Amino acid sequence: MTLGLAYARLGQVDAALKQNEVAASLDRRSHGLGFEGQRRLVLARIQVTMGHASAAIDILAQLLAQGKNGYLVSPALLRIDPTLDPLRKDPRFQALLKKYANAAPAPAATTADRSPPKPDPLSGELIENTWFG
Repeated sequence: MTLGLAYARLGQVDAALKQNEVAASLDRRSHGLGFEGQRRLVLARIQVTMGHASAAIDILAQLLAQGKNGYLVSPALLRIDPTLDPLRKDPRFQALLKKYANAAPAPAATTADRSPPKPDPLSGELIENTWFG
């Protein structure tokens, strides 16, 4: 996921977006272990790096609207993440931070939040999901 961000910083837009799609594919094959929120946050950072503020804000708005999003995406993170500095003066970004300023953080994951074991598509063997989310 961060390889895509590195490509974006090097100005290699196509490679950056391709890496993000590779990450999405890997997440689907890993039985949804909870990387989707993180992947989408990286995609927002890639969009910022490429100068696409509107697309980045759309992604961040979707993540905040989800609440428990599989990654630590919160108004607090958005306020301190230096990658998002180019968005600071954007009225939509400011409105987004204001809208979720008093949002309660998602409850911490517990062992009860684990999904049940899923069969491996190749072997049929049950795979224990040890990730929360």
